[in-house]
Formats: sequence, C-alpha cells, structure tokens
Amino acid sequence: MLVFIATSIFIVALFPIIYFLIIRDQTTKAFPFAVFLIIIFASFFLYFNKGTAIGSFSEYLVLTEINQDIGANTALSPVSLTNSFTNLSQDEKAIFINQLFQDALQQNSLESAASLLAFANSVLQDGEYQSILLLMYADLRDKRFPELLQKFIEIKSYKNDCKISKFYGAAFLTNGPKIPISESSSEASIFRLTQDDYVVRGFDLVSATLNNENITLSLDLVCGETSYFTSLEIAGDELLANDIVLEIENNAWLKREQ
Repeated sequence: MLVFIATSIFIVALFPIIYFLIIRDQTTKAFPFAVFLIIIFASFFLYFNKGTAIGSFSEYLVLTEINQDIGANTALSPVSLTNSFTNLSQDEKAIFINQLFQDALQQNSLESAASLLAFANSVLQDGEYQSILLLMYADLRDKRFPELLQKFIEIKSYKNDCKISKFYGAAFLTNGPKIPISESSSEASIFRLTQDDYVVRGFDLVSATLNNENITLSLDLVCGETSYFTSLEIAGDELLANDIVLEIENNAWLKREQ
C-alpha cells in the first residue's frame, strides 16, 4: 500500500514539475527542481525504509534500537518488542519475530535469540504457531550445541540362524507421546539412530539428551518369514558423554506371533 501511494504521488507530482523545468525563466526553475528532488528522496524512503513495514516513525525507532541490541548480543526488552508491532496481525507478528530471531542467529547473538524465543512463547500461544516455536527452539539449540548433532545410537543384533531382511528401530520418550524421536532401518545386522532420523525436528534425540529424558528403544527384526521384537530403555543424557553402542544378544529377541 505504501509503495502504491509513494508511486502515485511521484507520478502526479511529475507533471507540474516537468512543465516548470522546460520553461525558459531560469529563476523559476529552482523551486520546482528542489521539490522534484525532495519527492524522489521521499519516495525512495517510503519504498526502501524498513520501518515503514511496521508502522509509525516511533515504531521504526524502536526497531532500530532492537537491531542495535541484537548487534550487541543483549536480551531484548519485551516492552520494546511489543511496541514494534502494535499494528500487525498475529500471523504478521509470527513472521516478524521469526525474522528477528533468524537475524540474531546469523549474527551469533544467542542471548538476543533466547529472549526472542521466550517472548514468542508468551505471544504466540495458539496451537497453529507451535511448529514455528519448535523450529525456533531447535535452531537455537543446534547453534548452542553443534557437537550434539553428530551423536548416534548404534545397535547390533546377534540373532542366531537369522538371514536378516529388515532390522528396524525407533526411539521414544519413555514418559512421552508415542511419536518417535528417531527411527531408522537396515537390511544388515547393524544400524544407527541419529539426529537426522527425526520425525519432528525439535522433538528428537538432542532434545531428549538435553532434557535428561529416558528413551525407550523399540526394535523389530525380520528373519525371512519370522519376525522378532525387543525393547530396552536408556538414559537420554548418556549421549552427552559418548555415542551409545548396544548389542542385542540372541536370547533378548522375542518371537512375534503371526
């Protein structure tokens, strides 16, 4: 809308200015020429200035202060954040906060990013925004703990007389919903569950590790026409120290009834 208004003003103003510019009276040209330049700069400001997307000039000043705080890696004031988008819809607020959050991560301003995530949790409480909040959490977490992204749980099967056609495993929070935090499969006697094997990013192995959640592993082994299963529980924080290597012995497998 602002772009349309600025363009319209620019076009309408051109007609009298062009007329005055082409007349012969040299003394008359100075004023309209100055007006012409002012309109060009005003249109440029309206079109390109970041603050116009948020509203008033005072809100633009608040946004400038916020960007300075992000550059200094300081926690952002909830009052300043609220004042910066008073005229935005809830969806626009989500986009605006997430953009500031991503800017903070790009500048490695993790304190600013953490304060933005906390603010987002208080403002974006409707269920439709939970996926955005979860991704913001995951982005900040991965930036803080990049070494955890390489962790894995390796599982080896020692089932006698088994020609494996499929070896499948899924990890769940022991006291959580029945949604896998990691799942993988193999056609050999060994496979790994990694951070990249998540079903929902942010609800994954790293999250369980950092929150010290117990993990239940559900394993299925297909040997020709016969299927076996077993499960076991591990402490989530074990991955903080080392990668986990598990060996499932022959007598640990239970035959699944057909």
